[in-house]
Amino acid sequence: MALRTAESKEAWDPIHSAWTAILQDRVSDDGRVDYKGLVEEPAPLKAYLRTLSRVSEETFESWEDSEQIAFLINLYNAATVALVTERYPVSSIRDIGGLLQSPWKLATVSLFGSMISLDDIEHGRLRRDYAVPEIHFALVCAAMGCPPLRNEAFNGIDLQSQLRDQGSRFFRQQHKNYLDEASNTIHLSPIFKWFETDFETPERSRISIALDYMAPERPEWKQRRWKIRFTNYDWSLNEQARED
Repeated sequence: MALRTAESKEAWDPIHSAWTAILQDRVSDDGRVDYKGLVEEPAPLKAYLRTLSRVSEETFESWEDSEQIAFLINLYNAATVALVTERYPVSSIRDIGGLLQSPWKLATVSLFGSMISLDDIEHGRLRRDYAVPEIHFALVCAAMGCPPLRNEAFNGIDLQSQLRDQGSRFFRQQHKNYLDEASNTIHLSPIFKWFETDFETPERSRISIALDYMAPERPEWKQRRWKIRFTNYDWSLNEQARED
């Protein structure tokens, strides 16, 4: 992944500083979102998405890969939060859409002069154009089963460390990912099943990635024969409890 030098950060940060402000105001340390507050004050989120929609494809293509990835992750997460906010109250993002169209296929996101879907961002751009499986630690689909929503914007300078930290936070959630040493079993989030082809490469595997995070002090465990089992995915809304 090509990275920008620090000299470009001054130009890059203003694009996403508004998203960081929203996240720090509306997202708790454990990644839960104050959707009620966003319903009451929708203007900052709408303004941020308008800012992203005005970025030209020519400008986007002039950025390094890390900046492009950060932009698309931020767009995906902000658009997901906006989608839920506009339909709130819902108990799950899966309540949005209909029998024939999932919320991820709705053309609700403005990018480069066209209306696209969340799936277009994730599958049609991020997964297609960049071999960075760690994006799955950063993309948050408004469900409790997702990795926690980061309360700062991603940026091209810090992307690698941010994704690494996201992985650490995700693997610390032991109801989603945990080791059973006695039975040689690694219990993983279904994310590792749905995106198996992203995580299984000649250089790495789901098991080696999991052990890097869950047992970094035991490199010899990578030589053991582990079984994979998948935990249950919680589709309930990643909503922050709030007293009215």
